Amino acid sequence: MLINRLKVQGLLSFGREGIDLPLEPLNVLIGPNGSGKSNLLEALALLQAAPREINEPINRGGGVREWLWKGAEGRGSAYLEAEIAVFDGTALQHAITLVDRAGQPVLIDERVEPTQPRSDGPGSMFYCRPPRDYQAAMDLRTVAPSSAVGSGFSREIAIVDAGGIQFAGDFHPDRSLLSFATPLHPELWFLKEQYEKIRLYRDWFFGPNAPLRRPASAHDRSDYLVEAGANLPIVLSDLQGSAKRRFVEALGELFEGIVDISCPVTGGTVSLFLEERDGRQIPASRLSDGTLRYLGLLAVLLHPDPPPLIAIDEPDLGLHPDVVATVAELLADASERTQIVVTTHSRMLVDALSDRPASVVVCEEENGESRFERLDVARLRR
Repeated sequence: MLINRLKVQGLLSFGREGIDLPLEPLNVLIGPNGSGKSNLLEALALLQAAPREINEPINRGGGVREWLWKGAEGRGSAYLEAEIAVFDGTALQHAITLVDRAGQPVLIDERVEPTQPRSDGPGSMFYCRPPRDYQAAMDLRTVAPSSAVGSGFSREIAIVDAGGIQFAGDFHPDRSLLSFATPLHPELWFLKEQYEKIRLYRDWFFGPNAPLRRPASAHDRSDYLVEAGANLPIVLSDLQGSAKRRFVEALGELFEGIVDISCPVTGGTVSLFLEERDGRQIPASRLSDGTLRYLGLLAVLLHPDPPPLIAIDEPDLGLHPDVVATVAELLADASERTQIVVTTHSRMLVDALSDRPASVVVCEEENGESRFERLDVARLRR
């Protein structure tokens, strides 16, 4: 599991109080429109973008003024904090603070630090921006900043351990600490690699010209399905042995009579066909929207080596009601191998998770702010 806890304040529909949400291996967000379900996925998008350009999803989503909470006391700063499970069994706290500076999103503070001191002494690393309060860090001696904080277009960044400053320099405030990570800084490098692998599936289009219907370039990435699904044939062409058999069996839950899939390569492109019992092959261009969506879900949830976190917006949309219970089973099974966050309006999906009440997060809007809550068994049943 990648994220143990996610705290969001002042961002989108998360107001001053915000949410402080412990995450489970499987997290199913259910609630009415406008309750903030999709906004939690946007918070995950910020983490995903941090190793490259953290402002990318903000600029794509209308700019910083659309991302800061617009409540009665809003338009101040936005705070995002994630507790990340680390490879050695410990955890790191990654916190960022964003503000609006003349219409541009600016990172005025960011820090990555252990949630508790390590048992092996002063080997822990602390990464701070700006380095104003080192003395508040755990078991650190007071360290004077090596330079003053900039005037609004630069901030000092420092790598600190129990012996003092290891490195310091000035960087542009629209870039996260993670964009400067190297293998010499194992904690930052770990976060960078994990965040880059996060997969978000929100922008699936299934009309006649959908990318999933067209042949994929043989040179496209084959490790994970991209958000729009354009590389679906190439991802499925990598399925072998038991992974492929499981995929075909799961496909039969929706499309009875399918016995195989094939992904032939022709002229530098890879196509996708479903094969029926009578030998007839159906190209992806002729599949129904629901079948294409289900194929995409299977490619994500049955991946033999999944990314550390997968978020899917309304995975049940467009599927026959009889298949929703199968989707719930696929989600639960996948959460044994990776962390899953999904949004839904489907009571049937939640019904199918009655034996996993901790997986369900009820999302509501109250006084202009999102409120998220996990229910116990009795309240969830009601």
